[in-house]
Amino acid sequence: MGFIGRHLYNNLEKQGHKLKGIDKKKPLNHLSNFRVANTIIEEFKPDVVIHLAATSNNNQLDNLIDNVVSSVNVFEACKKNKVPWVIFASSAAVYGSQNKIVTEDSNTNPINVYGSSKQYIENIMMTYNFKKTILRFSNVYGDRGRGAVNLFTYCRKNNMPIKIYGDGTQIRDFVHVEDVLGFMDVVFAKKLQGLYNVSSGVPIRIVQLCSMIDKIKKGNSTFEEMKEKEIFYSCLKSKYRLYRPKISIEEGIQRLMK
Repeated sequence: MGFIGRHLYNNLEKQGHKLKGIDKKKPLNHLSNFRVANTIIEEFKPDVVIHLAATSNNNQLDNLIDNVVSSVNVFEACKKNKVPWVIFASSAAVYGSQNKIVTEDSNTNPINVYGSSKQYIENIMMTYNFKKTILRFSNVYGDRGRGAVNLFTYCRKNNMPIKIYGDGTQIRDFVHVEDVLGFMDVVFAKKLQGLYNVSSGVPIRIVQLCSMIDKIKKGNSTFEEMKEKEIFYSCLKSKYRLYRPKISIEEGIQRLMK
């Protein structure tokens, strides 16, 4: 299982749920094979399928196979085996680069392959009759995570320079994985259907993130050419106000720097 999946599995296990976790990195578990998806769901007979598996790079073939084809296989297997509820992990990338904080009502405008694949999967999912929940995650970080916060703190702890693409004025919002679990607890408790942003709602520039880390341990940073199809402004909030994040970015950084 991946970063969020492992944390979610552990959280639900502590709550006493019967679970089946799938690690897509194992060749025999690859969901691009419909028989794999169908056999797993047919044998376990779940009340809900939480589909988190994805490739987050911008390689067209990887996104087609790992994201689109695998997701359709999961949905088809759920349909065939009459799974009543499917939860899909989408992404802030579906909004593309906007100049304001976006909500669930904002238009989508993906600018890269990954965001486009996520939006396409959302659209496909809407054609099925099972109960549907779509969660658009912003930049999730925390123990054993990936992404800017985890990478930057790792570099500082190990006396390595932080590599920044562009001038560092790009804006993101960062949400701790424990707050993702908190939001998902609400989803399960209320059996929420529909579309929800899962985020902190706090816009932070990349250079600000570096400064926060430097307050704990100073180090060097290097500036590299901006990546192709880089999203400049990405910050989400949810109009529903179902859950208030509890872990600030400052606290999250302190935890990772220990």
